Amino acid sequence: MNSLLLFYSYSILFYYFLLPIGCYGFWYPRRYHKKPESVTSNDLSKYIDKEEDPCDNFYKFSCGKWIDETKLGRDEKIISQFSYSENKFKKFLKEAVRGEYDDDSPAIKKINNIKTKCSKLNGFWRSRCFEKISSGFGLYPYVSYFLYKEFIKNKDTRRNFKIIGQMFNNLKNEFKLLLDEKDTLLDVATKRNYMKKIDHMKIDTSIIVMLSNLKTMEECYKLLEISRKDSYKIILLKIRFFLTRLYMSKKTELNTCFNIIMNHNILKFGVLANAAYLVEYNEIIITPMLIDKPMFSPDYPMSYNYGSIGFIIGHEIIHGFDNVGIHFDYEGDYDRRMTSYRTKMRYREKADCLENQYNEERNNIFNRNVDGRSTLRENIADNGAIKITHRAYMRYLKNIGGKEERVGRYGNYTDEQLFFINFGKTFCEKIADGHVRHTHRFDEHSPGEVRVIKTLSNYRPFSKAFKCMIGDNMNPIDKCEVWMY
Repeated sequence: MNSLLLFYSYSILFYYFLLPIGCYGFWYPRRYHKKPESVTSNDLSKYIDKEEDPCDNFYKFSCGKWIDETKLGRDEKIISQFSYSENKFKKFLKEAVRGEYDDDSPAIKKINNIKTKCSKLNGFWRSRCFEKISSGFGLYPYVSYFLYKEFIKNKDTRRNFKIIGQMFNNLKNEFKLLLDEKDTLLDVATKRNYMKKIDHMKIDTSIIVMLSNLKTMEECYKLLEISRKDSYKIILLKIRFFLTRLYMSKKTELNTCFNIIMNHNILKFGVLANAAYLVEYNEIIITPMLIDKPMFSPDYPMSYNYGSIGFIIGHEIIHGFDNVGIHFDYEGDYDRRMTSYRTKMRYREKADCLENQYNEERNNIFNRNVDGRSTLRENIADNGAIKITHRAYMRYLKNIGGKEERVGRYGNYTDEQLFFINFGKTFCEKIADGHVRHTHRFDEHSPGEVRVIKTLSNYRPFSKAFKCMIGDNMNPIDKCEVWMY
């Protein structure tokens, strides 16, 4: 393919895409586990701004150097910690469009051949052609092959998922202990319902397995018969016929293909560094791209892993018990008896405190106040997750003798402090000046700086770990909580 076609194909595609040891022990094969000192020390040196006071602005302390030294590309609007893992798919997509996987995947070769046809069109028809094959129909082969490489064939990824499963169970156990403490919030019946729900909550990989099923994907695209002599209009007719055959088929595999192709969001989600709680199933989905640096590595000390991906998992767990989740039972069905009236009123009172607190928070980067109502679910999840994740890590630390290996020139920080530092740097983000107002305008999450500052300033153990005085910015007198304390 010529260079113009490669550039155009990739640009269109990318535009449409932008996604057993004891209870608290972890096992790593020796050959798999590197010395954490150099890995962690080198990583921290890219982020921490020692000129900033952690008790004044912990976000600037844990992200300041990275923000100052990170440069945006010409077409980049934002770089976050989630961007690094997602670059893997960008790289793969460039290779695939160049034809590097044509010999391995007949389906990818078919899509690339259609792209060649598109490149020979002009104006409106050219744009329409590329738009058509950049939908789920054209993306599915790329996504399936990519996830097959990263999830099915990659032993390290599968091993990492097992470690994540251990962390998930530890976090669930901490939440159960937290439920036992919440006598002022929960009555006996509600607590029993919540216990049953957390017991049944699980991580589900079936969507990732489905997307990465290369055999099923290739079988589906065998039904698409495209000839080099076909005109663009004939190709469009054949694509419609292909989709109709999938939809009308009595074979489950072909119906599955149709549903994937028609659900562009599933394909996007599969290749992004992401996690999600599905309230209707009481399940959490974690993508392979999230289980990678800088969010996770078996080479990192567990203060790193708990502070980043551990927090993300904890965040999704708490979504099962946020102001929406408390109305759904362990099977994902709406049940008004799930939470008693007394608990709902007490919960609402605590949630109102958070909502008002975030409403008053003015983000300096965006020069506007945060919308406490539209971000409430995410703020509840953040504020609850920091507690169960911190407690799970401290329990892990106790069970291994009280400390991890020292972190090189950053050995003056305690393991507990490193946990909070890595939580902070999880939300480091660099945003282009002209894109600032649009980045979080329709986002249900608060901006990264607000998430870090408000979550930690509400959490007393953080202030204790960094010896922040009462009245410091990171240790205000008035705090809000739903699942804390």
